[in-house]
Amino acid sequence: MPELNSREYYLRREHQERILADAAQDPDISKIHAEMAEEYAQLAARVLATSARRRASSGARDGSPNDEARI
Repeated sequence: MPELNSREYYLRREHQERILADAAQDPDISKIHAEMAEEYAQLAARVLATSARRRASSGARDGSPNDEARI
């Protein structure tokens, strides 16, 4: 599942950038890392939203009670 792998990558990079932001002694460098972390968080959220839209538009069954109506 490529979306999951991409999301995991973005979340891992977000975490790494937050660590670097916290560790940076220079406030400008810290800000850059914090901004990069936020970008990765947004990418991870976008992957999740895109994946959910694809599942919804394809009629994928999710185990909800409404699934029986689609059978």
